[in-house]
Amino acid sequence: MSVEIYRLAGGEEGWSLEVVDHDGGSTVWEDRFATDSDAYAEFYQTLETEGIKSFLEQQPGSAKH
Repeated sequence: MSVEIYRLAGGEEGWSLEVVDHDGGSTVWEDRFATDSDAYAEFYQTLETEGIKSFLEQQPGSAKH
C-alpha cells in the first residue's frame, strides 16, 4: 500500500490524497487539503478510526469523502 499526496505545480486547488493498495486499487479523497500535512493527518485519522481494511475493501477508483 502507498499513500500519495500531491498537487499540480503552480496549482491553487490544494493537495490531493490517494491510497493505492497492493492490487492497484485506489481510494481517492474528493476533498482537497490546504497543506500536505493536513492530507496526511486525514489519512492517519481514517486509518485509526476505520482500520487498514477500509482501504482494501474499496473498489478500484472509488472515492472517499
